[in-house]
Amino acid sequence: AGENCVRHQEMAKFGRFIIKSDGIIMLLDPGQLGFGELEDSGEKPPEAQEVFNAIYKAFQEVKSENVLTVPMAVCISKSDKVKHILPTESRCDIKHAQNPRTGSRIKAFNASEYNILQKSLTEQIEGNCPALHALLCNNYKYFNYFAFSATGCAVEKRDGKSYPVEP
Repeated sequence: AGENCVRHQEMAKFGRFIIKSDGIIMLLDPGQLGFGELEDSGEKPPEAQEVFNAIYKAFQEVKSENVLTVPMAVCISKSDKVKHILPTESRCDIKHAQNPRTGSRIKAFNASEYNILQKSLTEQIEGNCPALHALLCNNYKYFNYFAFSATGCAVEKRDGKSYPVEP
């Protein structure tokens, strides 16, 4: 949730590890972006902008870069909860990459499938969280949006617990 990045004493402790990173993966709840409600876990997580600003300031103190060159992956968790905000063509799972000659599945990143999803995510975040998108555009040279789900499918609440729903 980023609470270790906005409290000064915690950032002093963890910041030295963050600034030595070759890349950063930031996990955000869809509720932090205004895509639904935050689940009540007792403590409200910090605003996403606060976290990105704190990381930016930590790097600035050491590297004095106006735009950070450390890649930032902005990952939206629980993507099964936000499928409704994406266009139909990007709602399905990203297909595995294929060998163009044989059509067999290969272990590779399928950029063409991902680009459809990424474009939709960018449009939604830019429209729903323009300040966050502008902050990322202005302060981070390399960033992109990703979405993932631990369940791999939709969930429904029953008796206060979440259960996977078959497609």
